[in-house]
Amino acid sequence: SWSDRDQENKKVVGLAKALVRLRPSAFGESELSADVREAVKEARRLRAKGNVKGGMRRQMLKVATVLREQDEEVLERLFEDIDALS
Repeated sequence: SWSDRDQENKKVVGLAKALVRLRPSAFGESELSADVREAVKEARRLRAKGNVKGGMRRQMLKVATVLREQDEEVLERLFEDIDALS
């Protein structure tokens, strides 16, 4: 249903934000595909740069989109890893 998809979307966006905020040493420990790593790396670069009009928002959407392309098992493992590292 729509509400289930919306809830799943919010969960993935939250995971994307957590990955961007994660300290670099902990980020290196997580098992991520190259696409996810590149998207998160670019989001961190934009965040460090400061005021990037809408760029950070668009990049967070890209990170979430790349995460949605991952297997369900990979996402569940990432949620567990983020909870353990936070």
